[in-house]
Amino acid sequence: MTLRLNSPAPDFDIPAVAAGQDVRVRLSDHRGRWVLLFTWPKDFTSVCGSEIPEIDRRLGELEAMDTAVIGFNNQDVDSHRRWADELGGVRFPMGADESGEVSRAYGVLLDDGLVIRGTWIIDPEGRVKWAQQNWRPIGRDVDGILRELRALQSGGACMVNWKPSA
Repeated sequence: MTLRLNSPAPDFDIPAVAAGQDVRVRLSDHRGRWVLLFTWPKDFTSVCGSEIPEIDRRLGELEAMDTAVIGFNNQDVDSHRRWADELGGVRFPMGADESGEVSRAYGVLLDDGLVIRGTWIIDPEGRVKWAQQNWRPIGRDVDGILRELRALQSGGACMVNWKPSA
């Protein structure tokens, strides 16, 4: 299944770990805020291990933009907890979609049982406004994602190479 832009983002309710605590993460709990939602293929890997800390490092910037961050893949909470500890701590929820139901709903679960890198920006009404998929070995450009979020939040037309004003 491929999500179309401006379509409702599929809701979910999955276990997660955030800031070392077991939590449940529900997309619907963030209605009224922007959401940066993303997936990664596998814990304890090099590319994913470069992305997760960078997104966590930028969490304050995202929160200042009234944006919640949620990540998930189809591994279990215990794996996420051990990996987050190894990475020095992760503050945003790392969801455990062990059934693969959420990954299938977002179109990122492949036949080999792993997910690809998916990234979605969801608006305060719960609609997908931006989406990107990367093949497994290609990491995301977090600056580029933040540019897209700022452009969406600007509410206006953003020409080629648009950058937010300082």
